Amino acid sequence: MATNFNVVPYYDDYDSDKNFHRVLFRPGFAVQARELTQLQTILQKQLERFGSHVFQEGSMVIPGDLNFDLEYDFVKLQSTYNGESVETYRANLLDKIISNTSGLKARVIGSTAVDGTDPITLYIKYENTATSDNTTQVFARNEVLTATNANNTTTTNTNLTSNQTTEYSVQVEDTETAVGTGSAARVHAGAYYVLGNFVANTEQTILLDKYSNTPSYRIGFTITESFVTPEDDSSLTDNARGSTNENAPGAHRYKILLTLAKKTLTSTDDDDFIELARINGGKVEKFVKYADYSELEHTLARRTYDESGSYEVRPFLMDVREHLDDGTNRGIFTAGNGGDATKVALGIEPGKAYVEGYELETMTQQIVAVDKPRTFDRVTDKPIQTSVGNYVLVEALVGLPDVDSFEQVNLRDELTADSPSTIGTARVRSIELHDGDYTGTLATTRFKLGLFDIQMNSGKDFARDVKSVANSGATFTCDIDSTDVTLTGTVTTTADPTVTGQGTLFLTEVQAGDYLIVNGINVGVVSSVTNNLSLELAANASSSITAGQLKRFSADLVRPDQKTSIRYKLFPCKKNPW
Repeated sequence: MATNFNVVPYYDDYDSDKNFHRVLFRPGFAVQARELTQLQTILQKQLERFGSHVFQEGSMVIPGDLNFDLEYDFVKLQSTYNGESVETYRANLLDKIISNTSGLKARVIGSTAVDGTDPITLYIKYENTATSDNTTQVFARNEVLTATNANNTTTTNTNLTSNQTTEYSVQVEDTETAVGTGSAARVHAGAYYVLGNFVANTEQTILLDKYSNTPSYRIGFTITESFVTPEDDSSLTDNARGSTNENAPGAHRYKILLTLAKKTLTSTDDDDFIELARINGGKVEKFVKYADYSELEHTLARRTYDESGSYEVRPFLMDVREHLDDGTNRGIFTAGNGGDATKVALGIEPGKAYVEGYELETMTQQIVAVDKPRTFDRVTDKPIQTSVGNYVLVEALVGLPDVDSFEQVNLRDELTADSPSTIGTARVRSIELHDGDYTGTLATTRFKLGLFDIQMNSGKDFARDVKSVANSGATFTCDIDSTDVTLTGTVTTTADPTVTGQGTLFLTEVQAGDYLIVNGINVGVVSSVTNNLSLELAANASSSITAGQLKRFSADLVRPDQKTSIRYKLFPCKKNPW
């Protein structure tokens, strides 16, 4: 959180709402400390606004590479050697080359003092194998290690600025764990966008796990804001005469310090923390490699998405494995680590993609636990074939068409039970069950009848006029399953052919040959239309209805481009693979 400067003794009461952009000093008027401070704030705000347009808070600006060292070799030391405390000269061993009697050498890159039960520890980088056998690569327990003068001159050790004149010796602990491998993280010098400022960081190294190379941490910078006074730093006193004058203290300084730190994977206190990387069990899960751009990033993402869409660069491959490891099944977790036999583990391999223009990259396998199916539904005699081409729903099926030869069928103007006449022809491509099952009543079971090469007689329309289908020998017949069209107004029918309308438009919505459905009942076939409020059926109405809702029979020929009209039922897999 940014520091408040409107406090004693600075009194920086800059208010961005006033839109002040310059401090204009005038001759004859004293300069106020507040004005000098606000002048800096005005300039800083301009810089911050530009910086926030380009970079997100905490973004890398000048890369300071972060590296993990999972081969951070250590040796635990005995606290004394030849009666002298090793702690008194531990710091002198830094950057020195130490060796044993077999000629194995290593450079000291760090050390820690005694901490509880942890002894003095040196962290080293081996420089060769033992000259005695050309095989040994690590120091051994209870060995004496010496930083000889011969190995630590400016010629033999380029890390030194002067020749070593005093030799130091230490002795490794006589325990099984005296020699091993720890882990560390190192960041090089760079700059980051922090609190509206471009803040430089120094090169730093942090120890992750002292005696393990499988660390699990979030690594990043902690942000520390402070005021530095001349009492804290003598360089802030007046140096007008070429040297600091303690009797002439100068202005205070505002300081932002970035310190490399580690946090647990579950920590959430990130108010003053910039996460740079995440490592889990020695495997890197997150790593900041590039700057995090702000508005600029949105612009680049929009352009990328417009021209390329979303796409994969490296596919996120999937490895399906058992969740519970029984020792033989490639499982992920043992029972002691939460393995569950009722789950399957989906391992999403590392990959890279651009989603709506934004870069998405994973560095390690992600394990997703999914419940195994433990319930199922048994399905019998349900076809799952896909309809190809036009089809119409039919019912009252008798016989089957010859689909192998694309049999030609007649399209008829009345239902099979009436006295239909042929008004066109078509060829049959397929027939399949639509709903119900093959053991049900065929009169009420619906099928998809695939038709093509439809030829209608002059003046006839498939949707309005076709009511049934049959082949030439009537060995195959079926009726169209109507998708009724709702008409205007209501009607009244009695036990005679006359139908009376209320608010109807018979002259424009009805014609001879139409089947009329009132309140879901097929009342008959239109013979003639008298006017908008009256018409005649070919026979007495099948039912007496008062003020009923009027609909007209219609055949719905579903085409491939009418995707919303195709309806499928989805059924679970019958076989349980687990």
